[in-house]
Amino acid sequence: MTTTDDTGNLKGASSSATHTAKHVWHALLGAEAGSDAQYDARIHGRKLQLANVDRAAPPPATPLLEKQYRKALRRTQRHAFPSYVPPPPRKPKTKNSKRKNQRIHHDEKLSLDQVQPLVHLWTAYIRDALHLRGMTCCSAQQQLRQASWANALQTSLLKMDWTGAHITGTPPLHGIPQLTMASVVRSSQPNLVHTSGIVVKETHETFAIVQKNLPTDVVVPPKCIPKCNTVFQLALPLDDGQLGVDLHGNQVRYTLPVRVTRKHKARKTMEI
Repeated sequence: MTTTDDTGNLKGASSSATHTAKHVWHALLGAEAGSDAQYDARIHGRKLQLANVDRAAPPPATPLLEKQYRKALRRTQRHAFPSYVPPPPRKPKTKNSKRKNQRIHHDEKLSLDQVQPLVHLWTAYIRDALHLRGMTCCSAQQQLRQASWANALQTSLLKMDWTGAHITGTPPLHGIPQLTMASVVRSSQPNLVHTSGIVVKETHETFAIVQKNLPTDVVVPPKCIPKCNTVFQLALPLDDGQLGVDLHGNQVRYTLPVRVTRKHKARKTMEI
């Protein structure tokens, strides 16, 4: 039979729960549980917070504690998995490292006959990109007198792909039909002046060209010409001739992706 106190609580149920709690406490701890008096003084009537195993630990409060926590975690994983072998460190890249996926190598031999399809492809590309179709040498000379058209031509030309371009062999004048290829007009290396040919490859610092003064069937490696302290002459195709445009190598020492996104500014150029 159970009785109730003034507050309406069941005394019998309370005593039964207390007895059950004491029994569980002594069963778990054994001799370390202590006496009933110690249980009543320390445990009875209090809320005990048990550890939640599934709950994640709170993040470290400071960067130093986080570093220590990660270090301890790695140490634990290393002991838990003795067969774990850390990956080897990456080999640092050196200046002499070369890419293996280059399209044209320095030792690859080419002839003028082999690069003629590239020339025809570049001619159609540059005429469409610069709107040169239907333009003659006389009209080009008149357009060059307008500063706005000349600046627009230079800005557009700097963003074009020069692979397949013509480099003329002598210091040419604008609009002369004999301009057939791109050439070196001035250079700090005298042996490079008047070198002419077709650009087959462009790098950050050089142009690789197939020279024009050789027979068309002769196969030779492309000649690399540095951009530094060199002035080139590009020949733009027109309906009745070609238009020669000077190209200062010191101002275009970039690859094609960089030239397309770079904002070019007008700079003074001193004679070499």
